Amino acid sequence: MGTTDGKGDGVGDSAKQITDGITDIGKRIALAFTRAIDPVVINNAIEEVDKGASELIVKFGQGRDQILNLKASMTDAVIEVTRLGGGFDDILRIQKSVSETLGRNLVISSEAYKDLYAAQKVLGPMADSLVKDLKDVGISLYQSSGQIQKIMDRSREIGVSAEKVGQQVSENLSMMNTYTFQGGVDGLAKMAAQSVNMRINIRDISNTMTKAFNPESAIEMAASLQRLGVAQSDLLDPLRLMDLAQNDPAELQNQIVQMSKQFATLNAAGQFEIMPGAKRQMAEVEQALGMTNGSLAKMALSSAELGDKMSKIRFAGDFTEEEKTMFANMAEMGEGGEYKVSMTTAKGKETLSMEDAMAEIERMGKEERAQFFESQKPKDISKLAEDQLSVSESMLASLMSIERKFAYPVASSKANYKIQREFKKGYKGIGDTFDNDMMKPNKIRTELDKLTDGLEETFTDGKFNFDKMTKTMNDFALYVDGSFKETWKVAQGQISNVFGIKTGNPADMVTTDDKKPEPQSTHVVEGVHDMIKMPGKTVKTLPQDSIFAMTKGPEFLEKLSMLNQPMNSSTNGTVNENKNTHDITLTIKIDGGNISESKVMEILNKTETLQALNKKLKETVTNNGLSV
Repeated sequence: MGTTDGKGDGVGDSAKQITDGITDIGKRIALAFTRAIDPVVINNAIEEVDKGASELIVKFGQGRDQILNLKASMTDAVIEVTRLGGGFDDILRIQKSVSETLGRNLVISSEAYKDLYAAQKVLGPMADSLVKDLKDVGISLYQSSGQIQKIMDRSREIGVSAEKVGQQVSENLSMMNTYTFQGGVDGLAKMAAQSVNMRINIRDISNTMTKAFNPESAIEMAASLQRLGVAQSDLLDPLRLMDLAQNDPAELQNQIVQMSKQFATLNAAGQFEIMPGAKRQMAEVEQALGMTNGSLAKMALSSAELGDKMSKIRFAGDFTEEEKTMFANMAEMGEGGEYKVSMTTAKGKETLSMEDAMAEIERMGKEERAQFFESQKPKDISKLAEDQLSVSESMLASLMSIERKFAYPVASSKANYKIQREFKKGYKGIGDTFDNDMMKPNKIRTELDKLTDGLEETFTDGKFNFDKMTKTMNDFALYVDGSFKETWKVAQGQISNVFGIKTGNPADMVTTDDKKPEPQSTHVVEGVHDMIKMPGKTVKTLPQDSIFAMTKGPEFLEKLSMLNQPMNSSTNGTVNENKNTHDITLTIKIDGGNISESKVMEILNKTETLQALNKKLKETVTNNGLSV
């Protein structure tokens, strides 16, 4: 409840914030559903997919008949990639990268897009090079995500950087074509994880592997190490050296790590250092092994530190070597030479001594302890990518997956493809209409040059040649009219095919002497009493209509004049009788069929028929009462 001074109490404010938050979530979800079927969103997706797929088709050097499969593969992965925080542009980038990396027009599956995006999310740009390097050692694209997962597993199970391990694996994968790693990529990843833990690179012992691989140099190496006082038995046997180099390089590296501990010690200040009396010996051992300068010293310090941690941890219970190493790597030496471990307990986040941290783990119940170590173990790479999203980013990704649920399948549908194909063909056809002979660039230039030359010749010796100008302008007009008609004739068909629109002929706007008159449309006039028949027109008569038929000709005016004269006129008391001949049309309706000639004559001789003829004659002569 609020207070009277206008300030809300804590409970009221919190309740309002919760209510507003729920309302806001509801609005955002409703908006996502609305946008899922928004024509603008769908159209944007269609344009984005078509543009991206078209770019790839160009790179592939293939026709658009392959674009439908490419669109479908990419858009099928949009929702899964969106939930990981990506989008169609990330899918397009992955497809481009795969094509460039492998040098083939490979359209990958929708599941592979998700896995590769997750790998890039976790490992960064290095994931791209991993795909290529894995392919170089015979591992296919679809197997690469599983191999990358193994790299993640090996790095996380001992608590080292997955990105660093992945980088070393990528840089040294070519070794798999020369040496045999136990478990393939998994064995190489194990070796890389140990290298990262020792702060060295696999390349630092690559010369060692090469020397131990050859019988003569392996014998020489073993003899040198024995002379320098090395006590590691596996390094003193030439045959064992050769076997490790050829079939288990990870174990060869592990033997060197174990041997290097003898050169380092923990001083009074709580720091690890190379023993002063052992520096020369270590340098000679490093040279005998063929390792890069300084790499054995880093290995010695790191291995000594790890060994010291392991010796001070009281592992009560059943722990795997990976769990022990992981816990040791959680610890870091603090002031006074004491190891500290940062971990979450029942009290929250705490920094404990290594002994207290182990005691905390021992106090955990069986399920809680299992959950603790499970949280430290490797996760699925897609889950790792999803876990990298913040709460707000995860919410936004979920809403975006709703928005894109409908638009991208539409963009890759066969129906949309056919519509786009027909529109593209239609517009291309319309553009091609201007490629006729009359509209060729050289033809246009020629006609313009004729016009210019003709107009210049209009003035000769200071005199104006009207006939020349008229002919020049008329010739150019004929060209324009002809080219326009020819172009529009083809364009009409194209427009009709694409849009289903019947077009008029704008060529009518251009008038030249060779233009042909268009036929006049039929016009019906109803309810007339008198008329003159005009060309191209018909008349619908009424029962009371009189028909006066006359053909225009030389006698037209004379007949018209005679028609308008009175039938009887008097001059000087003399009556002149004018006899005029008129054409009379009388319509007689006869019901029945098969009427004989005698029957027709009988009808014509009837009084009613003669009266009708007389009436029509009078109406015709007097122009239906308009003349006297």
